[in-house]
Amino acid sequence: MSKKEWLIKMLIDEMFLIAGHPDVTYEDILGRKDPWYVEYTMTWDQNQQFKKAGIEIMRREMKWSVKRAENEIGWFCLMYGLKLSDYER
Repeated sequence: MSKKEWLIKMLIDEMFLIAGHPDVTYEDILGRKDPWYVEYTMTWDQNQQFKKAGIEIMRREMKWSVKRAENEIGWFCLMYGLKLSDYER
């Protein structure tokens, strides 16, 4: 597993944990071709908590700057982010 794949696995596992889906892991969605990310939801606040945790993970594990980690977490959420259940903001 490459460092990038490992990072994606860590972030997906963290996202499910923060979103209140502790029984779902990266291995459960690995290889799925359907839009699995709309099957699970998270709140706006959980999303903000995940972004903060994700940036910390990227800074610690990848040694990225804050700016780079913020940019990358944005792309991650666009590609893999769970559906927001209270998107009325």
